[in-house]
Amino acid sequence: MPSIFQNKYVRYGIGGVIIIFATLIFVSLMLATLNSSRSTGLEFSSGTSASPSANFAMRDGSDGMERVMEMSAVANDSVSYPYPEPTTNDYTADLESYETTTYNISGQTREFDSACSALRDIKERGDIHFKSLSEQTNRCSATFFTSEAEANNVLARLTSFSDIEYTRNTTSVTRHRQQLLSRTNILEQQLASAQKSLASAEVQFDELAEFAKVQKDASALSEAIRYKLQNIDTLTQRVISLNSQLDNLYQKAADLEARLGVVEFSVYISRFDPIIVGEKAKEWQQAWNELEDQYTKTLIGLSAFFGIFLLWTVRITIYVLMVIIIIRLIWKFIKKLWKM
Repeated sequence: MPSIFQNKYVRYGIGGVIIIFATLIFVSLMLATLNSSRSTGLEFSSGTSASPSANFAMRDGSDGMERVMEMSAVANDSVSYPYPEPTTNDYTADLESYETTTYNISGQTREFDSACSALRDIKERGDIHFKSLSEQTNRCSATFFTSEAEANNVLARLTSFSDIEYTRNTTSVTRHRQQLLSRTNILEQQLASAQKSLASAEVQFDELAEFAKVQKDASALSEAIRYKLQNIDTLTQRVISLNSQLDNLYQKAADLEARLGVVEFSVYISRFDPIIVGEKAKEWQQAWNELEDQYTKTLIGLSAFFGIFLLWTVRITIYVLMVIIIIRLIWKFIKKLWKM
């Protein structure tokens, strides 16, 4: 009986299955190699040093921090006019009856020294009240208040320098003023009522104390006295709370009235060509840091990375030898199968 392997189609089919199986083994080995290389690359990339551009970012960040610190510095704090509280956007009659005005002056000018000198001269005037004045090598800033009559003169003085701009903001505080007055009237009425009730309770307590001396029902009188004392204590706390709220409203109203008569100036001026202290030293330091980074990377490349390369070479060589051996075995098997 002839063997089934003598049929050429059967031999072709078996050979094809073997080739497909060998191909799958080869692809699996390659995928394992790629995954291993990715994980190795991630491990080494997470340990690399920061790029030199981080140095420049740090310089920019320090300059921004210096600006923030300078804006918060206060050289003189003579008179402070508090800002009015924010108001709602609801319409009310005569919105323009009570307004506050603020000027924001800023610029980067070549006349930096003259502009800062002008701020110092303005501060010496007795009719202008400075909240803060700050001066540094490349910038100066100030916040101060002046009367409406002097506002135009001060504005003209500060904007006479090149590249200085200003913004004027006018805000209505009419509705806020009306709300303060309304709230004050309500609290004053509540305070008068609470004081009247407290005075009446104190009189009743005195009468009850006299009555207790001639009565024999001590328990009932004790309960009545305790109730009166609680009532007096509650009314006293109410009067104290109302007085505190009224004091707060009176202060806000006084601050608002003081703010209505003045104009606020917020000034920030910087030098057109900033003076960088120790610029050359910083450049040298940056160059040395870059040289040190490159030296470290070179040593790593000649030692660790070269060792990794050798290990990869050994691994790939072993994979190739394994594939060659498998292919040779398959080829011998196919040849024997073909001769059967």
